[in-house]
Amino acid sequence: VFLNGHGAHQYRLALFVSLYYFVYDSLVLALFRSEDCVCRIGGDEFAVLMMHSGTHLRALVQRKIELAQAQLKDEENGVPGVTISVGVAFPDRDDPTEDIYQDADTALYKVKNAGRNGLAFYE
Repeated sequence: VFLNGHGAHQYRLALFVSLYYFVYDSLVLALFRSEDCVCRIGGDEFAVLMMHSGTHLRALVQRKIELAQAQLKDEENGVPGVTISVGVAFPDRDDPTEDIYQDADTALYKVKNAGRNGLAFYE
C-alpha cells in the first residue's frame, strides 16, 4: 500500500504500527524462540538474531520463513497482505566476510534482484 498526498504520513504510520503488532503477535511469538532477538533496523526492515544457530538449522529457518510468508500474504483484520524478502547468514557460513549483517544483506539483495518475496542464504 502506497499513500501519497496530504495527511498520508499518518495513514502510513498507522498501517505500519498495525502491521508491526500483527507480525509480532502472529509470527514472531509463534515462530521464534524466547532467546532470539527481533529488531527493527529502520523503515520496513527487521533483523532476527537467532542465538545458538548455525547452518545445521537451515531447513528449520527455511520452514519458518515459508510459514511467515504464507501467513502474511492475505489480508487479515484489516491489515493488507504483504510479501517479505529475507536474507540469511549463519555464523558458520562458508566464505564469510567480516560482517554477518552485510552477508545477510547480500543474500537479501539476491532475493530483491530476483523479483522479491523470497528467501536466500548467504553462500
